[in-house]
Amino acid sequence: MSRLVFEDLVLEYEVEEGAVRCVDGVNLEVPEGKVTALIGESGSGKTTLSNAVLRLLAPNARVRQGRILVDGVDVLGLSPEEVRRFRWHQASLVFQAAQSAFNPTLTLGEQLLDSVADHGQHPGRPPFPQRVRELLGMVRLDPSRVLPAWPHQLSGGMRQRVAIAMALVLRPQLLILDEPTTALDLITQSYVLDILQEVHRTTGVTMLFITHDLAAVARLADFVGVMYGGRLVEFASAESVLRHPRHPYSLALLASVPRVDGQRPTRARGALLAPDLLHPAHGCNFAPGCPRATERCLQERPPLQDGVACFLPEVDS
Repeated sequence: MSRLVFEDLVLEYEVEEGAVRCVDGVNLEVPEGKVTALIGESGSGKTTLSNAVLRLLAPNARVRQGRILVDGVDVLGLSPEEVRRFRWHQASLVFQAAQSAFNPTLTLGEQLLDSVADHGQHPGRPPFPQRVRELLGMVRLDPSRVLPAWPHQLSGGMRQRVAIAMALVLRPQLLILDEPTTALDLITQSYVLDILQEVHRTTGVTMLFITHDLAAVARLADFVGVMYGGRLVEFASAESVLRHPRHPYSLALLASVPRVDGQRPTRARGALLAPDLLHPAHGCNFAPGCPRATERCLQERPPLQDGVACFLPEVDS
């Protein structure tokens, strides 16, 4: 199990109009051996935050301040060779679109073992051939069918499961999942979530789960962080956030989810306005759409205290 800590992290993208602050002063300690979900709208900084752990940021990204600690080591200070050793050994990532994660000119067996060789191991020697087969079995795939197959010969759900197996080959202690079920149909999504639960139960790996799917959060996550405009506005147990959200943005986000009974979503608890990332607010960046906002909210940024970054949070009844 790995310990992942973000310390006052600020990340920006340099664009023609200026610097887009996509991660704005995030402080977060991801619980070891647990599944932590990050939720929020598109553009809230979830994927940028997760990609930063593995140093997979775009060329125009800039770290303005802060640290990312994995087992006490700041990954932002690693040399290129140290980053190479860190990836897939200590931390690995399952990308959102499995169809784009594989080389179409190699069989899946070649790619699974190539990932081993690429990180300084001998893929033909024990334990790797057997481990690859065991991992494919863990994600409920038949090795005799998958290993000689080309990526296009498998369904999207099967490719996603191969990607999960590949991410686990070198026994990382931190697994980051970036929208792993987004491109899948509902039945396949449920199947993949079952597999992820089994993987976590079997390996005890620390998971950081990036998603828009609140049903998946309720099913898989132990803890939930809510992001808005690059800032972490709430962090608590999954049950607490989903049942009793305390930040006005969390309330608005959950209220906007379509209901199974057909009733229209409501935004009565706050407007989901897009924050201006080119000109970050001095105060709370949700204040312009918040029904509780005061002058203090507009002028002063609330710190994350007791799991919520709000001067006037909801009080559990």
